[in-house]
Amino acid sequence: MEKIKFLFLSALVALCLVSCDDKDGDAVAQEIAGKYTGTVKTAFLGKEVSAEGTVELAKTGDNVVKLSLSSQNEDLAELIQGGVAIEGIAVSKTENKYALKADVKKITLGEASLDGDGKLEGTVENEVLTLNFNVTVQFLGQPVPVSCSFTEGKLAK
Repeated sequence: MEKIKFLFLSALVALCLVSCDDKDGDAVAQEIAGKYTGTVKTAFLGKEVSAEGTVELAKTGDNVVKLSLSSQNEDLAELIQGGVAIEGIAVSKTENKYALKADVKKITLGEASLDGDGKLEGTVENEVLTLNFNVTVQFLGQPVPVSCSFTEGKLAK
């Protein structure tokens, strides 16, 4: 009877150890959430602008973030109509480097939600964000390319 109790108790402890495993160990979106300030280079509707801007990464799932791009620079703010938002960006982590990837099917430009087709890729390493996205959106019934890069984006403390 003692052996049965011991085996049962051992099995119960083993089950608890397995079921209490740190499932959040793979949840990395919160680790990179925040505001990053850096250089934005963008092209839209035949205009190209390079200026300081801010990218905010907000956790929307364990391994998913939403990107919001804004700028106080008048030319850039006008070009992006106040801001750009892209949702559904997958985040993964390898050692101390985070990778961001998304197939972009929708982009918010100011107040307008535009259907699109493109890609977003980026990294966060040592609290520095670098990313690029190229998306063709339907704007006034016409396909219009939107490209943007964000470099030297340092996490605001």
